[in-house]
Amino acid sequence: MSLRNLIKSISKREWAVVGIVSVVVIALTAIPPLFGYLIGASRGLEWTGLQVFAPGDFGVYLSYIEQGRAGSPFMENFFTTAPTVPVFNILWFSVGQLAWMFSLSAIAAFHVARSLLIPALLVVTYVATAYFLPKARDRIAAFLMMAFGSGLGLYFAPLFAGMKPTLTGHEWPIDLWVAEANIFASMSYSPHFVASWSLFIIAALMLVMAFDNCRMRYAAVAGAAALVLFSFHPFHAPTLFALGLVYLVVRRNFRGKEALRRWAVYVIFVAISAPAVLYHYFITTFDTFAKEALAANTCITPAPWHFIIGFGAFALLAPAGVVLLRSKRAEFHHARFLIVWVVVCLALVYSPLTFQRRLLEGLQFPLAIMAAPVALAVIRWGKKRLPVSELFLAAALFFVFLFPSSFAVITRNVTMYSENRPPIFYLSPDRSAALGWIRDNTAPDAAFMSDFSSGYNIAGWAYRTVYVGHWVNSGDIKAKMEDARRFFGEMDEGEKAKFMLGNRLDYIFVGPDERELGGFVEGDMFELLYSEGKIDVFRLK
Repeated sequence: MSLRNLIKSISKREWAVVGIVSVVVIALTAIPPLFGYLIGASRGLEWTGLQVFAPGDFGVYLSYIEQGRAGSPFMENFFTTAPTVPVFNILWFSVGQLAWMFSLSAIAAFHVARSLLIPALLVVTYVATAYFLPKARDRIAAFLMMAFGSGLGLYFAPLFAGMKPTLTGHEWPIDLWVAEANIFASMSYSPHFVASWSLFIIAALMLVMAFDNCRMRYAAVAGAAALVLFSFHPFHAPTLFALGLVYLVVRRNFRGKEALRRWAVYVIFVAISAPAVLYHYFITTFDTFAKEALAANTCITPAPWHFIIGFGAFALLAPAGVVLLRSKRAEFHHARFLIVWVVVCLALVYSPLTFQRRLLEGLQFPLAIMAAPVALAVIRWGKKRLPVSELFLAAALFFVFLFPSSFAVITRNVTMYSENRPPIFYLSPDRSAALGWIRDNTAPDAAFMSDFSSGYNIAGWAYRTVYVGHWVNSGDIKAKMEDARRFFGEMDEGEKAKFMLGNRLDYIFVGPDERELGGFVEGDMFELLYSEGKIDVFRLK
């Protein structure tokens, strides 16, 4: 089937479903940020924008958006004073340009971009779903499962209440903390995850269509989508490269012109997308700091039971769906592609790769395609045995088995914003004023010494370079935090000045966190520039 015919096969009723779902998802995912902003304003506090998902990375995104606003597609690392190579990032540059064009704050641009990308992802998801499921009923079921569904983590979370997260992972059901694990969580979290899912699905769809139709232009489109994806999320190159290669091997097409054309399709796909991978490879190979940061960026997939719980109904129903799909000869190759997709992902998320957990992205799609027909069969079976309508039964099963953890994503953010626990979701008036002063009164290349948490705020919300502030982007985080402890707790004035000169630091930020380490006493080598409330800022003379 050609792409044009595929799109024509989607009825107006189906497009209406996509439109309605887009509006509902945008509304649902807007609840936490709107609540956070409003509750902060009512308390006289500045909302940080942090969420339940990866709060330690949000400041990095804000720093990228500000750089994009300034017109640079090459992103500097504000979380270290060590020499680094600016990295090209078209995604955050685009969000920054959105902020510039509409005079939005970085946080506002973040959520506006996220909301604008949601309909695009849902359209792409539905078109791809239509390629694998010819019946509208099956398509809509799979689509709704992906748009709103997640796992059963909410029910099992109490069993793992004692598990504490570490820098590299968390032994907890993945649907409650790994945003890339399902589409709804990604749409709730960040524009770069929404864009990543969209490009991933486009690449996979166009690749299988290129294989099925032996059309080189489809391969080129798949490669172009992957090129953009890998430019800001190179982690997914192993999945897509392995998916195409393993699928060709499983098809056992090694002879004849048609087999050669399929291998040509794969070569074109890899050739077009590979430059982005090579770009990141050279940076992380020849730039010492980037190499160390990659090694520190360890994201471990939790134990298999957290994986199974996190995919819930998708994982439980998909095996039966394999039997249903393989029983239809006309869809045999499509079923085989889906099976290969799942197997490749399963192999990679528990492979020796240090970023294995990031490779969970994309897996929900084939699982949902295989699970949807089984879910409908269960509903039909239940209707015959229970005195309820099919719609009621479908809704009941949906809200019991698919939506709870997605709903928890919303409610957990709202609860955390309401209680401010942990106390990271709002900036105190003193800290907010100090960060504003730094933005307005220091040069863009100014560099600050502070504690870890203050450094995170300065780099992410004042857009200035810091010595330490991020678990990966600051480099050797344990050594850097020890340096901060010694700087504020043990070093004398001369040692402080020497340390700052050696690390190209201009200013010292002193707040409650720094005072807990020992504080800072003004000396002849330092000048007090700012002092309001509990925050002081000094400059090395």
